[in-house]
Amino acid sequence: MAASADQLPEAAAELVGRNVDVIVASGTPPVPAAKNATRTIPIVFVAAIDPIATGVVASLARPGGNVTGFALIEADLMGKRLEILKEIAPGFSRVAVLCHALNPGNTEYLRQAEVAAQALGLQLQIVAIGDPGDFEGAFAEIRGAGAVLQLADVLFTSHQKQLVELAARNRVPVMYGDKLFVDAGGLLAYGADVADHY
Repeated sequence: MAASADQLPEAAAELVGRNVDVIVASGTPPVPAAKNATRTIPIVFVAAIDPIATGVVASLARPGGNVTGFALIEADLMGKRLEILKEIAPGFSRVAVLCHALNPGNTEYLRQAEVAAQALGLQLQIVAIGDPGDFEGAFAEIRGAGAVLQLADVLFTSHQKQLVELAARNRVPVMYGDKLFVDAGGLLAYGADVADHY
């Protein structure tokens, strides 16, 4: 069942009302909604960004409660992603970070991106998107940035073709966190293979 971020609590409640045997939550935002909807139905998350930091599990070794799954903990890759961008598109001084405004897992990623940008002498521009209707405006806001670092998010993954086309149309190099974007025609990605999580 797909839902926009503001519909997640209602969607989770609907699943609980259907008395399903297990809830599979893809990405970060659906997990808290599912956890708040039930304390008894098992919840398995896939590619959720740092479930400890977002408060959905107590620890990775012993998650506790009814929530477990496969975490995507890649904040420390932000520096490497920026280094690679600098190698393929040298000379830029400003990099835009495209993130989902409603993803609670972004905090550490943005902090690490800021640290890496300072070390590389880059100015960081955060561009937060609320829903797919914001994509065009986000790329208009990005104009002038030498490159884009797109954070992992199920919102982006479910609209990968549109985002890759916007990057090409705006002629801006984008570093993705998932190779699915490269498979869709994007420039480059560096990170875990999310498909392996499934």
